[in-house]
Amino acid sequence: MKIFLMWANHDVNGLWNNKIGGKEKSKVIWPADVSYDEFVNVLVPRWISYFKKPNYYKIDNKPVLGIFDLKVYVRGMGSPETAKAALEYLRKACKDAGFDGLYFVSIGGSAGLNAPIPGKEKAAWEDVFKYYGFDAMSMYNWEGITVKKQTYAQTRDENIAKWDVYKDRFSYFIPTVSTGWDTNPRFIQSELKQNSLEKSPAEYEKALRSAKAWLDKNVPDSKPKFMLINAWNEWTEGEYLEPDTTYGYEYLNATARVFGGAGQAK
Repeated sequence: MKIFLMWANHDVNGLWNNKIGGKEKSKVIWPADVSYDEFVNVLVPRWISYFKKPNYYKIDNKPVLGIFDLKVYVRGMGSPETAKAALEYLRKACKDAGFDGLYFVSIGGSAGLNAPIPGKEKAAWEDVFKYYGFDAMSMYNWEGITVKKQTYAQTRDENIAKWDVYKDRFSYFIPTVSTGWDTNPRFIQSELKQNSLEKSPAEYEKALRSAKAWLDKNVPDSKPKFMLINAWNEWTEGEYLEPDTTYGYEYLNATARVFGGAGQAK
């Protein structure tokens, strides 16, 4: 199986502890800040060791690397200029390792491009995308799914409607399909959160078919027809493909019907 890494660089707090609530839950246990020295001396060698694996996913001989929160990355570096210099170091390290560079993907959606560039604390997404040298824009999850009280189908249709906009704004857009949302296993009973209403394998399969049709229509043969699914095993976010006692293998079977050989014709 091909793999690529997404750097989930968010601060660690009490989100994972369902025994606490209130302000205690949001207290930062340790920040995700990484300095330039730590980046080049610890992360880059570690990433290169993964990039060299024969099953690491590459596009045009460039290992793919995603980043979740660009703003946190820049915060740790201390400035946009230092953040950009660190990425240039990584790109050179990739070439020194025998690759043709780095294929860098923003996987934080619109929030993932909410970072400063020189002279602009708030810059247009396209300017941020270009300054840090991203090759593609994507999102870890559907936008709005964590905060809006609406059905899975409504959230799906709202997000799919944005894909053409993102395609036109960025050089390459990678669509995402969510299996749903429910983070209540993380919270105490008095602080339960909004979840994705009326989610089901059948509605998820409709999302996959829409994504496949969009890719076939909008992605030229010169670029990979490539999408993300959230997620394989994010159990405490209610986003998973793995079998459970409610749906069994239905989410996996839906995926196979759309993308698995003969099932694509149905």
